[in-house]
Amino acid sequence: LRLGHERGIEKQGNLLRSQITDVALRVAPVRSHAVRRSIETLLERESDFLNGPDSDNGKEKFVMSDIMPAVSWIVGEYSDLMRDALAIDTRDSDALEAVIDRANGPYHAIVQSLTKPSNTEKLPASAQKVYIQAAMKVFAAASRDAAVQDGELEACVNTLHNDLTIFAESLDVEVMERSVSSFELLRSLNLSPRGHEADG
Repeated sequence: LRLGHERGIEKQGNLLRSQITDVALRVAPVRSHAVRRSIETLLERESDFLNGPDSDNGKEKFVMSDIMPAVSWIVGEYSDLMRDALAIDTRDSDALEAVIDRANGPYHAIVQSLTKPSNTEKLPASAQKVYIQAAMKVFAAASRDAAVQDGELEACVNTLHNDLTIFAESLDVEVMERSVSSFELLRSLNLSPRGHEADG
């Protein structure tokens, strides 16, 4: 993941993305650390898209856009390791806590980052569909985590409800189908924002 922050190697983005995914998939002992670094990378991309997909994030931290599908896949696929990952102390711990404090908890911060239009609208459709799936997996992990408060779960539902409807307007068929099916899954489980319980 560190190489994904280096300039001048953007042409190797596809190779780097596949290697990041491969290491997380094959090397179980590093997964919690991979999730932690992926969360940090995902959240530090928050303001990147103000200036383009391959720009600084306003904190002089460059993040290569090509690695983001791998980063989001790791966060979603291994979201059951979220608590262990967040307990790992890194040099970016304070910055991560600051982002989480602006949300309703860590799971909500990550769901927001994965679905917020300003973070995703300039990504290719192939990345957007990975983000949608990862967001749903993070929400599922939050639902299983006994330490998560109802307020954080409600905030996740609100965010998903609002942002999935935007993805549903995509011109890409796969992005549209994935967002609509995710939205309908929430509805089938009677998970709607307050005030929308009677909809449908």
